[in-house]
Amino acid sequence: MKEEIRVLLDSEEITENEIELIENEIDRLENEISYEEKKLEVCGYGKNDLYYIEELEEDLEYLKDFLDEIDL
Repeated sequence: MKEEIRVLLDSEEITENEIELIENEIDRLENEISYEEKKLEVCGYGKNDLYYIEELEEDLEYLKDFLDEIDL
């Protein structure tokens, strides 16, 4: 996850513009996960690749949960 996004998550107030940045990061992570999964289908699976995808998925889940919380 980008450092800029981590800083936003730690702030007490989040603006609409900052929410948009988080949503853009979610899109980026989804695209990167898709790309990495397709790449693995062609190149084969390695432990490091799987760990990287897992890390991306964890970041994605965290951001989605965060947005769900602030929407309450």
